[in-house]
Amino acid sequence: MRLRTALPGHDPEDENTDERYLTFDSFWGGTLRLLANNVVSAASLANLTVTYPAGADGPITRRCKVLPSAGENATRPTLAWARRGAGSVTYRSGGVDTPTGYQRGYRQCGVTLRTNSILLSPQLAGVDYVYFVFGNNGTAAEGSGGNGVIIGDHDLHGVGLHASRLGFNVDTATLAEMAVSTRKNVFQIFETGTVTLTGTALTDPLADPNVNSFALPAAFVDLAGSYPHYPPVIAYSVGNSEQVNCSVFWINASRLLILGTADFSTPVRFAVVASDPAYQGGVDSATGIVRLDITGDYVRVSKHNIGIDAAGIADLVFDSDRLTPRLKGFSAVGASQGSGFFNLPSPPPVGAGPPFNFFILWDPQIGEWWCGCGNVAYFDVLGFFQTVGVWGYSGHAPAGWVANRTQCGWFRPGSWGSAPGFTATMNVSDFS
Repeated sequence: MRLRTALPGHDPEDENTDERYLTFDSFWGGTLRLLANNVVSAASLANLTVTYPAGADGPITRRCKVLPSAGENATRPTLAWARRGAGSVTYRSGGVDTPTGYQRGYRQCGVTLRTNSILLSPQLAGVDYVYFVFGNNGTAAEGSGGNGVIIGDHDLHGVGLHASRLGFNVDTATLAEMAVSTRKNVFQIFETGTVTLTGTALTDPLADPNVNSFALPAAFVDLAGSYPHYPPVIAYSVGNSEQVNCSVFWINASRLLILGTADFSTPVRFAVVASDPAYQGGVDSATGIVRLDITGDYVRVSKHNIGIDAAGIADLVFDSDRLTPRLKGFSAVGASQGSGFFNLPSPPPVGAGPPFNFFILWDPQIGEWWCGCGNVAYFDVLGFFQTVGVWGYSGHAPAGWVANRTQCGWFRPGSWGSAPGFTATMNVSDFS
C-alpha cells in the first residue's frame, strides 16, 4: 500500500504532478522524522559560554543555552527559536516611526550539535526556547528499500494511520522508524513566501542584550492563511554571506513583521510551521475518540484526546493540505574547495523560488557541527571591538547560505583548512 497526497485540484496518482503540490508520499526517502520537540523556559536550561581563539580586536565568545539531547547522530538537522510574548517594536518607513504591537515574537537560534546536547544562541532571559530535533542524518541520504502503510489497527501502535520509512517493515517498525504515525507528532508546513525588506525596525526585542543595538531592514507580510496560535516561522536571507538570524513578530493572526540582514537588497524567505512544538503524541485516554478522517478530498489526524470533528487549526497532527518536508538531495560543500558558489543538490523545479536547505558545517576550532535552515552563520558569536569599545557580532567564519534557486554560497577562511560542510535540499519551495 502507498499513501500519496496532494493539494486540492492536483492529482496524487499522476507521477508528473509538480512537487510543489505534493504534500506527502510514503515512498519518499528522507521524510523529516521528529526525534524530539518541545517548548521549554530559558530558566530551565543551563547557561554556557564558549570561548574561541581571540581575534585581532580581542576575545571572541558565544553565550549559549544548553539543550540536553540523546541524539541519534551528531549531524541531526535541528530547528530552534527563542520565543517572547507580546510586546512592541518600532517600525520606520518613509521617515515615520510607528510603535507596532506584536502578539508573539520568534528569533531563529544559532545551533551547534554535540553528541548528547545542542547549544542554542542567543542566551536570553525571560523567554521560551522552541525546538524540533529530527532523527535524519543531515549529511547523506537514508537507506532505500521497501516499506508499507497501515490504515486501521496496528499490532504495536493501535488504530490509526502508520507509514514506515524506506527499508522498514510497517508491521514491526518502531515509532522512530515511522515516517508518519497517528501516535507521534509530524512536522509540517502551512505556507511559504518571499518578502523584500522596505522598512526598518529600530531595535530587535530578541537580539542578544550584550550586543550594541542597531536597526535592521524589515517588512510586513500578509499571509494567505490565519494562524491565531502564532506558530514558529522559519526565515532566512537569500543570497548574502552577511547573515544575521532573522526575527519574526506576529502582529496578528495573518500578519508578520520580519527582520532580516543589514542589506536592504536581500529578500527573506519564510515558512510558517504547522506543527505544535509542545505536542508529545500519545494514545487516547477515553474510548470512542475518532482521530483519523480519510475522504476523497483529504487525510487528517487530530491530537490524542481531541476528536477530529472538534479539532481546530492547531489540533491536527497530520493534514494532507499541509506540506510534510523531506530531505531530497545531499552534497558536500567546501570539503576540499575554497569559498565560492556551488550547485544545490536536487534543486526545485523551474518557476519555484529558492529552497529551504539545511546546512551542517564543521567548526574545527571547537570541534562541533553548526546547523541552520536556509543559512548557517556565526553571528551569535561575539567579539569585543576595542576600536569602539563595544561587544558586537564577530562574523566568526565560515558560513553557508542559499544564494538562489540552484546555488548555495560557502565562505571558509584559508586558516580553517579543509573543514567540511554539507547541504540538504528540502521539498519546501513556493508551497501554499
